[in-house]
Amino acid sequence: MQRIFLTFLQVRISLTFLLEARVDFMQKKNCRITIPKFIMKTHTLLLVSFATFITGCASVKTIEVAADGQMASASVRVDVVQDSSAVQSVPVSQYFLPGNPVRVGAHPTTVQFGSTPPTQSVSVSGMSGKVVVIAHLPGGHNDAPGDADARRKTIPLSGKYNGQKVTSTMRVNVSQGGITVTPVSK
Repeated sequence: MQRIFLTFLQVRISLTFLLEARVDFMQKKNCRITIPKFIMKTHTLLLVSFATFITGCASVKTIEVAADGQMASASVRVDVVQDSSAVQSVPVSQYFLPGNPVRVGAHPTTVQFGSTPPTQSVSVSGMSGKVVVIAHLPGGHNDAPGDADARRKTIPLSGKYNGQKVTSTMRVNVSQGGITVTPVSK
């Protein structure tokens, strides 16, 4: 992806440089400046092609949160939030305390288990970069920063997660031991 973007950028810079050199030469000679139509068409075509390619790349649109049998009947909350340093550094045991400023500021989308279906979907269409999934699980768990805490996972919305390409739907499995994330095959 980066290699393709760099190639596109090099072509764009080369064409721009040629166009600017022609304009500069023409200005010095007091000539009328004209931009050949093929250059304008080439720039437009490259831009449209690149935009089409980018939108065709896999990106996460939905997080599917699934609780195993024991967790589906327990009172378990799972938040999906935009990634931030505050969300990564707050201890999970404190994150779910009433009025926690990090949680309030993160504007979470919350999935509640207990009396709801064991699988629920969350749209991440308004988020970018990465999202963090944080689970409030019963029982004793040790706090750790970032993804070292089994109750918190960071999911990139494009690219790869743990060596696998992300898909439009990523599945978050919630169990007593923590949460795991896997791409959903189409």
